[in-house]
Amino acid sequence: MIYIPGYNLIPPRRYRELYRTEGAAQEAISRYELALRPREAGGTYGWSVRARIEQAEVEAEVDVLVWSDIVQTSMARSIPATYLQLVRTAWIYISTGALRRLMRLRKGPVIAALYPVGMLLGQLAPKPVQAYPSRLDSKLERIDMRTIRESIYPSERR
Repeated sequence: MIYIPGYNLIPPRRYRELYRTEGAAQEAISRYELALRPREAGGTYGWSVRARIEQAEVEAEVDVLVWSDIVQTSMARSIPATYLQLVRTAWIYISTGALRRLMRLRKGPVIAALYPVGMLLGQLAPKPVQAYPSRLDSKLERIDMRTIRESIYPSERR
């Protein structure tokens, strides 16, 4: 099984913890046996699952492909290739109407989707322009991260 979580703030270990706790709850309801083991060293992040469901033995390897690894790999070629990819992706989003539909979503997903674009475009700004917003960075980051967390976990709103 391969799971691609998308770009979010949850570290990969949290997915294993969710699988473990939700699996235990389902185990109690369905009366099957479930055992998780950490992955052997090397490779992608993941874990092994062994279960007995309706008298059948089941084994699975779960791989979590972390979004930051995928993005980092796609941007590893060169800086100009990264900006070319940005322009190509922007054109596709604009020409197909996906950007307009994206803007209709809640604030959190929009910020999460456009944050990498803003950071890449911000790198193109001259140094004096980059220096001014740096004083506000931590405050804005806290606001943005809180907004994103609230949109992902609505039950944790205060």
